[in-house]
Amino acid sequence: MNPNRYAVAVLLALACLLLRFAVFPYDADYVGHMPPQSGSLAHLQAGVMFAMAMLMRDRLALRLTVAVQAVVWIGITTPSGGLGPALAAGVPLFFAAYGLLVGCARLAGFPRDPDFAPTTRDIARVILAGMVVLPVAWMLVGGLLEAPWMPFSFALIANNALQTLAAKHFGVSALVLPILLWATSRGWERPMRGFDRSFAVLFVIVVLAFASLLVRGDTSSPVTATIVEYRLLLGALAAWAVMRLPVRMSMPVLAMTLVAIIYAVARESQGLGDAVGMQRLALLAIELVVLQAVICVLFVITRDTRVLQRRLEKEASADSLTALPNLKALRDHLAESPPREPELGYLLLDNIEQVFAGLGLNAHTALMTEVRARLVGIADAFYLTSGQFALLRHEGGERTPDWRHVIEALETFEFRWEASSYRVAPYLGIARLRGASDEALDTAIAMASQAAIQARLLRETQPVRASRPTPSPGEIADPHRERLAATSEVLGRIRTGQLLLYFQPICRVGAPVNAAITSGEVICRLRMGDGSLRSPGTFTADLEANGRLVELDRAVLRQLFTWLGQYRHAVAHIEHLGVNLTGQSLASTSFMRELLSLMRHPPLAPRVFCFEVTESALGADLGATREGLEALRELGCRIAIDDFGTGVQSFERLKQLPFDVLKIDGSFVRNAPLADRDYQLVQASVTIARAFGAETVAEYVESRAILDCMRRIGVDWAQGYMLGKPQPIQAILSPDVRWPADPGLMLV
Repeated sequence: MNPNRYAVAVLLALACLLLRFAVFPYDADYVGHMPPQSGSLAHLQAGVMFAMAMLMRDRLALRLTVAVQAVVWIGITTPSGGLGPALAAGVPLFFAAYGLLVGCARLAGFPRDPDFAPTTRDIARVILAGMVVLPVAWMLVGGLLEAPWMPFSFALIANNALQTLAAKHFGVSALVLPILLWATSRGWERPMRGFDRSFAVLFVIVVLAFASLLVRGDTSSPVTATIVEYRLLLGALAAWAVMRLPVRMSMPVLAMTLVAIIYAVARESQGLGDAVGMQRLALLAIELVVLQAVICVLFVITRDTRVLQRRLEKEASADSLTALPNLKALRDHLAESPPREPELGYLLLDNIEQVFAGLGLNAHTALMTEVRARLVGIADAFYLTSGQFALLRHEGGERTPDWRHVIEALETFEFRWEASSYRVAPYLGIARLRGASDEALDTAIAMASQAAIQARLLRETQPVRASRPTPSPGEIADPHRERLAATSEVLGRIRTGQLLLYFQPICRVGAPVNAAITSGEVICRLRMGDGSLRSPGTFTADLEANGRLVELDRAVLRQLFTWLGQYRHAVAHIEHLGVNLTGQSLASTSFMRELLSLMRHPPLAPRVFCFEVTESALGADLGATREGLEALRELGCRIAIDDFGTGVQSFERLKQLPFDVLKIDGSFVRNAPLADRDYQLVQASVTIARAFGAETVAEYVESRAILDCMRRIGVDWAQGYMLGKPQPIQAILSPDVRWPADPGLMLV
């Protein structure tokens, strides 16, 4: 047994009982039969009962209210017609009334879930079911049940039926929609402003004046005439209140405005004995319905706009992926409550991309959430980007936590995801926060981030403070920013076609120096804004650091295949064409898919192409690398390991790789004639290559002595400035060109 349930039912039943005595007296002479006493133009209890039927799934309160209404009706009717007829008409009448209330509520689409928000369609259905269907049905049922127990008089029966229709319609019209919107539109109210409070006080005064008028019981007064005359103005004021005031005040404003207009209409109706009077009352009823519908639609639009505004504000203050408070939330926080300790921390978690790459996006999101949770009570964390937070020290107690507590909390933190575990590597930079303005915050973040980056470079496990007091944004410059700008410029020139292809010959050791060139390596140059050319060694390191080497390889590959396609027959004499591939390209699924697609329809025979991969690039994902290289060999291409000797690969890993050529790093080749250690390393490389059935190429052959040394060791091919410097790739269009015999083609 729930005592609250019964208490609510009793209170609602008593409220409806009291509303029964709130009479709106008027002379209801509809069909020429004046009733013995004035009727009531509105049964407000009918509106409350219909609202109960819509909003309350528990029917106890509605049943008790209907029963109380039936008892009162029977008690009022008994003196004039006897107890028997009153019971015979009243009991079935109120059973039918209960069914009508529940049925019309369902027709309107109720009851609903408690947290739903009514729409304009719901308002239209409530108006149809509550203000049209319910009054008409109640009129018909009441007329059928009362007629057998009344003296037969068509005028009396018709007059009572029309009086019931008007009373139920106006009773529902005055209260249902305000109650519905008040009960279902909570949680989005905004604080009242000073002007709104003044309006609320003024409204209370008007309500008290109206209550005084109602108690006095004047049949007609200038006030009621004014209300009827300016009802549209009152409706406009109610609409303004609905759009400006919180629900707890706007809905009472609307309800009391409608009640005042209905009361004034009743007091100004001096008899409705003709068609004009009935028509005027019907038009007023329709006008009030339309006015109320417009006001409620404005309410719904205002509510939805405010809800959307709050949702957008909330979404703008949180990261869309992790739902953590972001930089905007930090700005709002500083604007509302500037910190007592004007310092800002910048937390940098190292190697977070490993979590994303190894465990996936959901794991990355969970890690960011747990990191912030670890800092609760130490610092308020605001998410900036992957693995990076802006921090304000927590001010919940007398003592502000030390910045070292941030590092300590995260160093002991172990992130677990499924069967994997991961420990973060936190680095913290601290900067002075001079003010709560956006400019001051941006400057502090810039300085703190630089301190955090410095901590990572030095592997400093303690917080690092910014070395200089807040400079202007233009003063913040460092090598990282300069490299970023340089990388951006390089990428821009690659994407706008400023990449030029060059060719450096590879000659067989022992062949004449001026023999026709049939083998070589494709390399590139980048034309800069001042017209100068840059070799790959000057910009590939920055591209690699930013993960952009794939764009360079893709640009070279596409430009080379387009050029070979145009001069397919002119380069038919080329037997070997080396093309460099970086480790990032080998790891890129999209790049390898494009490369394999091009090699299925190459401009030259597949055996001409030899893809060169540096030894250091083979250590990332050996399985994927081997799979891609084997796919190229299956198409007929050859594979070369470039710069052999610098990557220090084990023989076991080397054995797992498919390769046809071993290019010995030039740092060993250059010193082989003079340094016995380098000589032995080159000789060992040749031995390894022969063990794997591969040919060898010596790089950096820059003199006759180096070439003779390579011949003695047994190197198969040589490449270097003595045999030819890189030249524009157009030089190979002629099969008679010689390197370096034609100085006109030499790159100065």
